[in-house]
Amino acid sequence: MELDNSPNDRGMSEFGNLLNSKEAAKYLKISVSTLYKLTIRRVIPYTKPGGKLKYFEKSKLEAYLSSRGFPTRMEIEKDFNNHLNKNYVLPFN
Repeated sequence: MELDNSPNDRGMSEFGNLLNSKEAAKYLKISVSTLYKLTIRRVIPYTKPGGKLKYFEKSKLEAYLSSRGFPTRMEIEKDFNNHLNKNYVLPFN
């Protein structure tokens, strides 16, 4: 089977720069059912250009992946100290 270099053979959907559900799930390394669960919970944004099927912008998938990072110990301590400074009220004697 030869590839004709069509959008689908290059791994992109017929809607230009959008990934279909199967492509998006593969990009995120999750199952299609997990992808749909994340869309239902509005964790991952999608579009429906044809009105029926869901498509995903690669840049928004990348933003989702980068937002899932774990904070460093220094970041946690800084956030904790900031929280204490904002919310701690000295009791009156």
